[in-house]
Amino acid sequence: MSPVLRPGPAATVHELHTAQALDALRRTELARVRAAAASWRNGIGGLLAAVAGFGIVKGRSDIGELTPPWARAVGVLLLLALVIGTAGALSLIRAATGWLRLLPMDEFHSPAYHEHVEALLSVRALRRGIALALAGAALLVAAVAATWYGPARPAGSAAEPARVPQMHVLVVVGLGHGAEDQRVAVRGEQQIGDESQARG
Repeated sequence: MSPVLRPGPAATVHELHTAQALDALRRTELARVRAAAASWRNGIGGLLAAVAGFGIVKGRSDIGELTPPWARAVGVLLLLALVIGTAGALSLIRAATGWLRLLPMDEFHSPAYHEHVEALLSVRALRRGIALALAGAALLVAAVAATWYGPARPAGSAAEPARVPQMHVLVVVGLGHGAEDQRVAVRGEQQIGDESQARG
């Protein structure tokens, strides 16, 4: 005996309103995610700019004033902040503007489906970008704090000056018997000796 299909109960007013609200949310979910990503991108960008500017104005201007271990630590922190902050910024940009890619026609389903998938991907990129950007900001703050409060290099142990490559040039000028031979030794850019010798 085959089953008999009968119409179900009529939808209530509450169910109709819920369905309309869900449909409106689905239609605008991608635009709302993009707007939130743009706001987060601008806010975190302003935060990083403020931290960097405050560190430049109030902190030491040269990490060479720190002891070598602290100077290296500040350099590592700044490098990590740059790499992680850049990755976070790219994720926020991806969430706010999308990703350029070609969609083959055989993979196209419907605009609603692709908008929903793009909204999900944008949310993931937004969460990842927020976490990476805040981690980069924390590393930048740590680098600024290490620059401020790190131990200074002792006054008597200034950094060694860079070694200037030395060049020795020997110029011999001879005009024959009885003439003078002039030998000039040059080191770097300073003439350090002149020696004249007459031939007998």
